[in-house]
Amino acid sequence: MMRAATVAMALASSALGIGVVACGDSKPTADARKAIDGRIPDAKPIDAAVTADASLKMCFSNYDCPASEKCYAEPNTFDPKCVAGPRGTGAAGVACTTENDCASALCVEAATGQGMKCSDRCAGPQDCPASLPRCVNVIGEMMCVRPL
Repeated sequence: MMRAATVAMALASSALGIGVVACGDSKPTADARKAIDGRIPDAKPIDAAVTADASLKMCFSNYDCPASEKCYAEPNTFDPKCVAGPRGTGAAGVACTTENDCASALCVEAATGQGMKCSDRCAGPQDCPASLPRCVNVIGEMMCVRPL
C-alpha cells in the first residue's frame, strides 16, 4: 500500500512539473557496513531464517524479484524488498486491497469512486485496462495509472 502512496506522490509531482528522481544506490553507508561486519556492539543480528529464504533485494514490483519471491513492503514503510512467498494473481484492472493481491505487486488508486486496482507494466495506453488508462513513467517503471 505504501507503493501506492509513492506512485500518487510521483504522479502529483509530475502533474505540478516537479522532477521525480529515483534513488537506487544499494551500497551500504560506513555505519551500515560496521553493523554488518559486527563492529557496532548494539547492532541487531540479521535474522538467518529470513535471509536464508529471501534475497532481500530492493524492488518496485515483482518483476524486480526472483520468481520464487515477491516484492513486499512492511506496513507503513517505503522500503519494499524481495521476500520469500507466493505472489498475488490479480491482473491489471482487477480490484485489490494490498500489493499481495496483484501479480505485479502494484496496487494503485483508480479513478474516483473505483477504489484500488492492480496495475502492471505497459509500453503504451493500449496495454492498460479502462480503469487505469494511462501508461506513464513512475520512478523509472512504465505502468498503468488512473485518468487525470
